Amino acid sequence: MLDDADDLVVAGEATDFDTAFEEVAAQHPHVLVLDLRMPHGFSSERIKRLRMASPGTEIVVTTMHVNESFVNEALGAGAIGFVVADGADRELVEAVRRARRSLPYVSPRVRRAVA
Repeated sequence: MLDDADDLVVAGEATDFDTAFEEVAAQHPHVLVLDLRMPHGFSSERIKRLRMASPGTEIVVTTMHVNESFVNEALGAGAIGFVVADGADRELVEAVRRARRSLPYVSPRVRRAVA
C-alpha cells in the first residue's frame, strides 16, 4: 500500500522488534508503521524505546484487534496513529501522511470502540 503512494518512500522493513529498533535507530525515518502482531508481542515500553532512539520518528500502530487498553497504551507511550488492519487498505496511507506532518490519526472504528 505504501509503495503505491507517490509521495511516500518505504525506507525499510522488519519482521521483528529488534530489527525494527535497529533500523529506526540507524535511519531515523519520519514515520514508523509498527504492527502489534510483530513477534514478541506488544509493549508500550517498546514504543517508548523507539521514541527515545529516534525522537523525531512518528509511530503509527496497526493491529487486527480493537482493544481499548492497546489503544490507550500505544497512544500514551507516544504513538501518533492507530489503524485497524482490516481497514488499513483505506486508512494506512492517510495515517502515515498525517504522521509525517505530526498530526494524529485514529481509525474511525477505533474511535467508536473506545468512545
